Amino acid sequence: MATLEKRIKDLEQRDEAAIGLLPIVVVPGAPGEADRPLDTLLLQDGSKVWQRTNGETEDDFMSRIRADLEQQGHAGPVLLFAGTDYEVA
Repeated sequence: MATLEKRIKDLEQRDEAAIGLLPIVVVPGAPGEADRPLDTLLLQDGSKVWQRTNGETEDDFMSRIRADLEQQGHAGPVLLFAGTDYEVA
């Protein structure tokens, strides 16, 4: 049991950087509209917009965004908004 308690304590003490990057995509709209393809994503602070290229799969698009965010030094949870219809405060 001591091993389990130690493991839980270790997990609780990790910081966001140790966990890694966690992109969270926010898709507004009515129920059922969430299944639409992701073509444009906006970084939470409005400083970056990504456009999906022709023929790029959604998985490849998200991989490209993840790599870009990691290169910029982002870690932990990062909010991405689908579309560009947002006012960033």
